[in-house]
Amino acid sequence: MSQGARRPEPADIAFVFQGRVGHDEKATLTELIGSLRELAPGCLIIVSTWEDCEALVRTLGADTVVLSQDPGALHSIRADGKLDNNVNRQIVSSREGLKRCDRPFSVKMRTDAVLTSMGFLDLYAEYGELGGTTRLLVPRLFTVDPELFEHMPMHVSDWFQFGTTEALRRYWDCPLMTAEEASWYGSRPYARRSTHFDRRIYCRFAVEQHIARSYAAELGLPVPDFHNDTRPEVMAAHRELLGRHLVVADLDQLGLVLPKYDWAEQSEFQNLNCVDFIDWLGTALDVMQVPPTADQRALIRARKKRKTSMRLLYSLTRPFWRLLSRRSLKPVINFLLGQLSTRRAERG
Repeated sequence: MSQGARRPEPADIAFVFQGRVGHDEKATLTELIGSLRELAPGCLIIVSTWEDCEALVRTLGADTVVLSQDPGALHSIRADGKLDNNVNRQIVSSREGLKRCDRPFSVKMRTDAVLTSMGFLDLYAEYGELGGTTRLLVPRLFTVDPELFEHMPMHVSDWFQFGTTEALRRYWDCPLMTAEEASWYGSRPYARRSTHFDRRIYCRFAVEQHIARSYAAELGLPVPDFHNDTRPEVMAAHRELLGRHLVVADLDQLGLVLPKYDWAEQSEFQNLNCVDFIDWLGTALDVMQVPPTADQRALIRARKKRKTSMRLLYSLTRPFWRLLSRRSLKPVINFLLGQLSTRRAERG
């Protein structure tokens, strides 16, 4: 295993807050920008948003404000029409904000996110150049494990990302999603093996996949042809992307809080559905063919047992998950998932 990277200094970092700024986001951003001046003295703060938000963002206290024309939303991500597809908004605001960064490192994050510490710098110093490759740090929520409930390889969290400015610019220099891709399953059948969870997606790729897939293709990796394409070569490329080009971290390791998504942080379903730090570490060491330490081996083994147990339970109860996924049953299901997977792992 290679030596750790140099811990970046706060003055080496540009923070790009991207997305729409309404009155709620303005209050959060004003407070966050003020705290960043203390957490990261000398950093560059950029807000990248839409032209119609100009009146709200000029008084935020950012160093730079980037105003772009809003490309608008596409057809809903979900087949039930309940989740807007803002992928092109994300791409444009992130890309244009990153163009204005003049520091060697950058953070790309949402306008409704909160940083409570600079923990991600310590994480980068330890793992950011692991194996001799420059990596991007991303949160576990929602970096999806395609081998459990939602079979979406290269579904990499876009809430918060940290790395070299060059790498982040490459990541966000991706094509916009077309209207045809956004309505993909309106005129095409799902793959025959698609589960209840797979059939909730209406677009060719989930937002996170569309962006990460473009980055993976630039890295020369095989990429999925549709959202739940789990061919062996695609799954191997998914592991290569995570294991050699990313660091997947828990929110507390990053120093990140997303009040709007506190429910996801507390969800046992998402705890299992997503790749956490231990999952990532096991993948990275395996991809690099580096033997884990005794302590790492114990943590990785325990996590794998728990996921294997849940995978078996899911396969046995799969016909009932359409009913079990109802909102009214989610608290009960979260409790049962925690109890059942833990007990099976302990017995295993």
